[in-house]
Amino acid sequence: MGLIRNLIITLALVSQAASFAPRGGHLFSAMKSARQATASLTMRVDKGSRAPPEKKQNTMVMNEKIKAKELRVVVAGDGKEGADQMLGVMSKEEAMAKADELGLDLVLISETSVPPVAKVVDAGKLAYQLERKKKENIKKTNTKDLKEIKLSYNIGEHDYGVRYRNAEKFIKAGHRVKATVMFRGREQQHVDIGDVLLQKLAKEMAEFAVADRPKREGNRLSMFLKPKSEK
Repeated sequence: MGLIRNLIITLALVSQAASFAPRGGHLFSAMKSARQATASLTMRVDKGSRAPPEKKQNTMVMNEKIKAKELRVVVAGDGKEGADQMLGVMSKEEAMAKADELGLDLVLISETSVPPVAKVVDAGKLAYQLERKKKENIKKTNTKDLKEIKLSYNIGEHDYGVRYRNAEKFIKAGHRVKATVMFRGREQQHVDIGDVLLQKLAKEMAEFAVADRPKREGNRLSMFLKPKSEK
């Protein structure tokens, strides 16, 4: 239908363009103008008639869509008593009957288990919880970056205090911190002093941070610290 429509429009525009073309003018120019107008019109029509994007469909396998004949069934806790209730292994029909009795859905949780595990739960509530958990995990991943503080082996007390406070702020915000001591030229003979400096930093931050052993990386000595609350 779209092809026929475009053909009719093109013929009409060619005819119109030819009628207005000056004598001795070229029909080819008129047709070219008509084609450009048609393309512009078609783009406007297509843009206006474009269907809205389809919504994401629910990917959970539930109720009648479950293919397994036998299931290990769990009933979701109500949030007050807490723990889920294990009903054990039963047929799909028995599990669906239990879900109907409670006014809930039967959702497949683990298809690869033997037998597969299904949960009697409010499917809408479960989908919301999973989506919220996914967003929280993404947020945590994006916010917990690796921060770096740089020190010199002969750093002054004031500058050390500034670096320490920055590291403390990063750690308490949930970030990991890389503490680096740089050595240039002959300064590399003082690597042992840099090691002592990093050990001092680790000791002073031990209340809220866990540090690994300082490691040599070329002309620098580095140590990583992470929040104590991080598993």
